[in-house]
Formats: sequence, C-alpha cells, structure tokens
Amino acid sequence: MAGVREEWEELHDAHVGAYYYNSKSGESRWTLPPEALDIHLPSNAIPSHNQWDQEPNLAVRGMESSGRDKDIERVVSRRNSLSSGEDTWGCRAGTLDEDHRGLNQFSTIADGSIFERPSSIEDIQQLRNWIFAQDPTICQGVEGKLKWPTFLASFEPPDDVDESFCVHIRSPVASAGLQQTKLVCSMDDTVFTVVTQAVRIYQLHLDGKHHPYVLKVTGLNEFMIDDAKRLVDFAFVSSALRNRTDIDLTLIVLTEKEMFLKYKTVAQHDATLAWDLDYAHGFPTTKLPNERDLASIQWPLRMKVHRLLHSLHDANTDAIVVAAVLYIGNNRLGASDQVIDGGGGIVDRANWLETSPRQWAKTICWEGSWLTYSRFPLASLPSTTRIGFTVYGISKQNATEMRTPLAVAQIPLADSQGRVLAGLQTVSLWPVKSIAEFQHGQFPIGFPATENPHMHGGVLEVEFDAFDMPLRAFHYACDGPSNQMGHQVDICDTKQNAVQNIAKKDLLCPLSGAEKVLLWSARSYCVHFANLLPKVLLAINWSSPIATQEIRSLLCHWHRFTTPRDALELLGHQFPDPCVRAWSVNVYVGTFNAASIQYRNSIHAMPDHEFAEYLLQLVQALKFETYTNSPLARLLLVRALLNPVVIGHRFFWLLKTEAVDPYHSERYSVILATYCSMNPGHRMLLFEQCRLLDQFEIIAQMVKKTPKDERLDCYRRELCNLNHSFTGPFYLSLSLKFECKSIIVDECLVMGSAKRPLWIAFENTDSRGAPICAIFKHGDDLRQDLVTLQMLRLFDRIWFASQLDLRLKPYGCQSIGFHVGMIEVIPHSKTTAHIHRDYGHTYFGAFMDTPIDTFLKQNLSDGHASYENAVDNFIRTCAGYCVATYVLGIGDRHSDNIMVARSGHLFHIDFGHFLGNFKSKFGVSRERSPFVLTPEMVYVMGLQSGPRFQRFEEQCCQAYNILRHHSHLFISLFSLVSLALLCIALTLHRWCPPKCLNWLYSTTSSI
Repeated sequence: MAGVREEWEELHDAHVGAYYYNSKSGESRWTLPPEALDIHLPSNAIPSHNQWDQEPNLAVRGMESSGRDKDIERVVSRRNSLSSGEDTWGCRAGTLDEDHRGLNQFSTIADGSIFERPSSIEDIQQLRNWIFAQDPTICQGVEGKLKWPTFLASFEPPDDVDESFCVHIRSPVASAGLQQTKLVCSMDDTVFTVVTQAVRIYQLHLDGKHHPYVLKVTGLNEFMIDDAKRLVDFAFVSSALRNRTDIDLTLIVLTEKEMFLKYKTVAQHDATLAWDLDYAHGFPTTKLPNERDLASIQWPLRMKVHRLLHSLHDANTDAIVVAAVLYIGNNRLGASDQVIDGGGGIVDRANWLETSPRQWAKTICWEGSWLTYSRFPLASLPSTTRIGFTVYGISKQNATEMRTPLAVAQIPLADSQGRVLAGLQTVSLWPVKSIAEFQHGQFPIGFPATENPHMHGGVLEVEFDAFDMPLRAFHYACDGPSNQMGHQVDICDTKQNAVQNIAKKDLLCPLSGAEKVLLWSARSYCVHFANLLPKVLLAINWSSPIATQEIRSLLCHWHRFTTPRDALELLGHQFPDPCVRAWSVNVYVGTFNAASIQYRNSIHAMPDHEFAEYLLQLVQALKFETYTNSPLARLLLVRALLNPVVIGHRFFWLLKTEAVDPYHSERYSVILATYCSMNPGHRMLLFEQCRLLDQFEIIAQMVKKTPKDERLDCYRRELCNLNHSFTGPFYLSLSLKFECKSIIVDECLVMGSAKRPLWIAFENTDSRGAPICAIFKHGDDLRQDLVTLQMLRLFDRIWFASQLDLRLKPYGCQSIGFHVGMIEVIPHSKTTAHIHRDYGHTYFGAFMDTPIDTFLKQNLSDGHASYENAVDNFIRTCAGYCVATYVLGIGDRHSDNIMVARSGHLFHIDFGHFLGNFKSKFGVSRERSPFVLTPEMVYVMGLQSGPRFQRFEEQCCQAYNILRHHSHLFISLFSLVSLALLCIALTLHRWCPPKCLNWLYSTTSSI
C-alpha cells in the first residue's frame, strides 16, 4: 500500500489549479483515490466540503464493509447532498420547528418520511423562505377567506339576458315577520347597492359604507363580501342568469369583530391583485470568489463506479454491468436524432459509457479506470444535465448475450442552487418494473431526477472529479445580447411561407432535420411570432453553449402570447431548459432581472378562475421540472396561498392524489407539506376532510365484503356510528361551498355498479338549503374523469367566448387518493334509464319517443323554468354534448350514462372510455355511431324539418368548427397530463395515451 500512496504527485497548473499525477500509471485526477487518502492530505488539497462528512470518509478509508453498509443504510440510501461548493449538511439535518406544528398527521395524507430526509427539509425551507421574502404577510388574510368563501364569475352574462333581473333576498332573522323580499336589480348594481335596498326593506340599521352585512347564497357556503363588486361579478349570479334559474340570497348580520375581519380581508385581497413577482429570483446567477464557473472548465466529465450494494437479482442473471448516459430532460444527448448546434450544423454524439461486467453478488466492486465523456467537456454541458444510471443483468442463452435492466436512477449534475457534483456519492436506485421502458438506455417520459428514498433497488457508489474550488452552474443566467437582434435578417417569401407552415404543425408532428435548420436560420424572423417559439426550441441542441445562450437572449425579445394559456405548452417534457420554463411562468421583457420585468400574457397573469381551471396540467408539469424548488412550484404555492378557496383547495387534492405515485411521491409531498405548513387555517379544514374520507373508504371496503342482502343495513349502521363522531360543521372535498352538519342516513344508498359506489346525503348547515348529495367512489381512478370534465368546461368557455352559449353544466369531481374520489350529484336530475321507466313504460320506455318530453313538462309546476326555457336548455346542451363526445371520443354511452335535469339541461356522466378507447367484443367495436342522438331527444326538439331541430343542427356545426380552431390547445393540455393517463391505462390494461392523442388530432385538426 505504501508504494501505491507514494505514486501520486501533487502538481499545479495556472489554468486548472492543483491536481494529482500518478507517475506509474500516467493517470491524472483532481482528487486522490480512497486508498491513498490515509497519508497524503496536504494543507492545500481539496476542501473538505468537496468530500463526505468525517464519519463517511472514515468508512471509505479503511473501515470494514459491514460498517460501511450500515452507514449507507443510516443515510437512507440517498446520494450525498454535499455538492461541490457548499456544506449545508448541518442546515439540512436541522428540524423544521414551525413546519412540524400541526403536521404530525401528515403521514396519513402523503409521504411523512420527508421530514427525516435532509434534502426534503431543505427544499421546504427554501420554498418557505422565498415566499416569505416576497411578502411576510402573505397568509394573514386566510382567516376571512376561509370564513366567507367567495367565487367570482369566469364570464360576463350573455347578451340575450335582460338588463334587469329579480333577486330574492331572505331575512337575516328566521323569525322576522317578513321572511323574503324580491328586488329588481340591474347589471351595474353592486353588492353595496343590493345590501342597502335589503336593509331598508327589513328596517335594519345601516351606518355609512362600513356596515355589518354580507350576502350569502341560500343553501351554499358562498358569500359576497366585497361591496364594490357588481352582483353579476359573482359566479352564482352569473350562472343563474345564464341558465335562467332563480337567484336566492340571504342577508347575514356580522358581529363587530367579524365586520373588522371582513374589511381587512377585502383590503388584503385588493393589495395582492397587482403582484408582480420574479419566480426565478433568488437562484444564483454569478459565482462567488471562492468558486469556479462550470462553463469555464474544459475538463471532460468523468466518473468512477466503485460499488453496487444490495443489488437486485434476476433468476437468469449471470453478470452485472452499470451503464451511464447523459440526458437533457428526457432527451438523451448523442441520440441518433439530429439537432442544431450553435453554428447551424448537424451533430450526432455518442455518450454511452459502462463498467466492465462483474459476476452477480449482493455487493459488487469495480476497480476499473475512470469512465470519461471525452466529447463532453464540463463547459459544454447544460446546467440541468442529468446522469442516468442503468444496472443491467447479463444472461447467456443459446450463445446470445441478453441484457435486462434491473435498476435505474437519474441524478442532476448540479442541484437547484447550481452546486455541481463532486467527490464520492451514493445513488439510491429504482427497481425496474417495466423492462420495455428502460431498454437501450432510455428512460420513460417524466422519470424523476431524484433517487429512490425507500432504498429497495440497490445503492450505487460513484466518484466524480472534485476540483481545487467548488464548481457552480447557473440555471437562469441570461447575460449578453443575441447575435441576431442587432440586425434584421431578411428571408425570402418562400422561406417565410415554409416557416409559417411549420407553425401550424401540432406537437404530434415531429420536425424534420431540414425544418430545424430552417427555423434556426430564421430565428430573428420567428421572434415576431409567439406560436413559433415552441418549434424553434425543439430545433436546437441544448448541449451547445452557443445555441443555449442565443435562445435565452432571444427569449427577452420574443413576441407575446395571445393568451396566458398558450404558455402552458412550454411546461411540457420537451422543454427542460429552466430559463424557458421560468419564462413561461413570468414571460419577461428585458433580461432576467427583477428590476426590468414587465409581465405579459404569462401563466402568472391568469386570473384565479382560469388558473384554477388549468391546475390539473400545472400540477402534472411539476414532474418535468428538474428540481422541486422551481419557479413553477413557487408560482403554484403563491397562488394557492393567496386564494385558498378557489386554488388552494383544488391544489391540495391534486397534490395528494399524485403523492401516491412512488416515483414522484417525495416531490409532491414536499410541496404539499410546504403549503400545509404555511396555511394552518386551511390545513385544519383539509385534515378534517381527510379523516372523514378515510372513514368513508373504510365503510366502502366493508360494504364490498358484505353479502348483497346485508349491504344497505351494514352501510347505514356504519354511517350512524360516523354521525355520532361529528362535533361541528364540516366541508366536502368537492368544494368549500358545500358545508354540512351530519349525514341523512335514511337517504343513503349503495349503488348497483360493479365498484359499489356510495350515495351519501348530507344535511345542509343552512337550514334553508336542500340536502347536499355526493357519490363516494372506491376502486376507480377519477383522474380520467377530471380531464374529461375539464375539457367540457373549456369547450363551454370557448363556445361562450365565440358568442355560442350551449350552457354545459359539468358536475364537480375530486380525486382524493389512489382510486378514491367523490362526485357531485346534480340536484333534480335523472338518468334517461330512470326517465324511461318513470315517464314511459317499465319495459318499453326505451322504445318510446315521449319520456324525456313528459319528464320536462311534469317537473315545471314549481316554477323553476318555463317549458320553452327547458326545451331551449335541452337543445343547447344536447348540441354541446354531441360535439364534445365526438371530439373527445367518449364511448360506452347508454341510458345510465346520460342524464337530464328538470331545468332541461342534458349532461353525460362516467367517462371511463375516451379518446377512441371504445368497448369491443371479439374484436368488433360496440360503438356504432360517432355520438348519441336518440329519437326521444329529437322528439323534444320537434320535427326534423322544424325550426328547433334546424337550430340544433346549426349549433352543432358552429360548435364543431369553433373547436377545430383550438386543436393545438387541446393537444397541449392532454400532452401535459399524459403521464397520469398512462398510469390509468396501465392499471386498466386498456389503451395507450400517445396513440389516443391521434384521435384528438383527427377530430379537431383544421383542413
């Protein structure tokens, strides 16, 4: 050993600093090998923060393997978080004193072990610190927002609504002589105007503009507390006017303390409306004096695999080999596809490195040389480069060598603060479940750049170069002008036409090599067209520093998006660059400097109702972020904290649902814990909902195991026991507008479908309101329903903006965990199967033309709507759903999946088959028509030659043509949720999302 130790000589170079040279082998390296560390530690050697802490280092320097294995287990098989440049282990190991308060039940809703992982604790601290640095009082208005939930309208009332409308105002005192009054209001009447009129009628005291009154929606926990807003600015009133239903409000009297809280809440809400934040602010953009810039290091990236611990074993495995591949996002550097470098040429690089084979053992050691990416100097690597490790099992069958991926992991070259990997690291591997996804060094889309926190796939020990100074990469550096913006490059008309044709392509159409060259050469022309940005970004080689710097500089000058939702496309897996993703969140003008930021149509600029609508995609897009602490995560947390009722509530349940996914559990749990730790008031309500839903899940499992004739008794008996546990009002997970005080046991039913969903009737806290009904489903993944219902709401909004009001009313739906969810029951509605039976004939109702028409006529006696209004609603909604079910390829449509409300609104339920995934028998599709339009539906519209049916046909054609102009948006939204849909598809063994996106393209693409 002494000879080995003396072989290493310390040398100095003016350009790269100190390094070590082996006179015997000729090897050069930045650090001494482990076997030489015992005696050769000069004072000017590598700083200690480039290596492991003292105890792990002792293990490397001579401790027995058993002790070393215990050390690995003690750190939960995670990679050493000490990157090159900064020792934050002590800070990471600290406890989150404030965060732990009230979070002792966190493990019941997500991954509670994150509080035992230093890296997760650091992420929570960084997110919290950044948000509080923007506004320390961000959470102070939560109390009033939760006490009086407010829901603003997402659209103006339609043009065909009368300028004046009636509002029913109920007395604030139930025993008062006058119980209800009717006011005639105009479109411009504010809440204060209506309150003033009601107070005068009820002869109450009103002292100036500061008064103790608010308006509440009768039967719902929905309030109107902002006196300055118009009545039609609130969702309930706007929807009632659009659907021609009654507006029933109650005047509420507040205490003096509540009145003060009310005005404080309104003032704080107004103060945050003009917030302009740089969500990339705070990440390093310049190096410190004791650091080196990664971009200045021409040394190639090298690594040495030392050991594989706790390796997995396949029955046919004879030997083990470890391969390492470089990635940018999910794109492999050096793959066979052609990309553009900074000079406009085509490059094709190989970056596959692997160890020599070793016979399988529980612990496998390598003593080989460095694995060197000779074509990839560190300076050429993007800051978000990932290193993908794959452990292959080699088996020999019939003289043929077969490779099977056994375990994998991806780790970033630098952490979220830009600290580059250095020294000895441990990488906790993920066991491979689907071999096909990891063949040939490929990783599936959305595979996390984090290690396996549960240490059940093996642990890899890998050593990286450690330099004389810590290295730092800069994820958000955007300095220097573009080479193209100083002068305008003219391109001929032919090239302009070719570029515009490329702009019309959807995401499903890949760019050719020639198209990429054209886009890059015409990039200064493309700057003036927002829809060309995604195409140009797909045309460059992100491993080229020149190309990366050029496109980042061009971002500052790119033309604005037409609408904020257009920026959603840039959050897909195809765009891993952090500057691009931050730009889509903020859309900067000028450099990435908070002092020069101007906000355009970015995601940040979305109003709350629109932002909440796209939360499904935004939460899924977190899977494509390299780091948990990202501008997107910051944006989501800020918006959720500012509006916990509309955004925070939905945000919580979407995070909780995704936290079940083992690959992404840690990331979603960290963000979920951050939100809960910063919003204790909302956390209390959410945890109460979780406890209630846990009880429903237990009851659902019991009911499924109970014999058929005893199910209902068992179900109601358990609900009675649950009723005794309620100590006060509670909210449903569907929305905070549903406040209940108990369960109406006698009205609860076990439904007859295969999964035995539970029909639950809740007693309304508002004594003047009707019972609130919901369906609890256990065993179905409702994320597919969430996507479908979101698209229906989006279709309705797009039609309405195009002056076509089809009045769709998609029901509420909430996925609350793994194959668990809750669905809103639309009151006063029946399935067409029940209508056939109740308003036609028990056996032959389905063959009659009159049941739906009879149902509408016989349910108008209470004055909810006239027959003509009901028919008008029916025609509009029928047209909307005919077009929507065709475009979305929704199958399995039958009389139990189509419902009609007594107001005339038709709507579909149960979207288990969509995007052309139709049921079949012996290879024959059961779907015989593109959409469902039955004779009984036509009967309501009158004769096919009559004006009603002609209006129906015109509305169908108009609705379809409108959607065709937005096909790009629909494909972008589905692409962002493709991972969630893939999980559902694999569970059900039904279909393939990428292929099904072709259905959407075929039904909406413009000719």
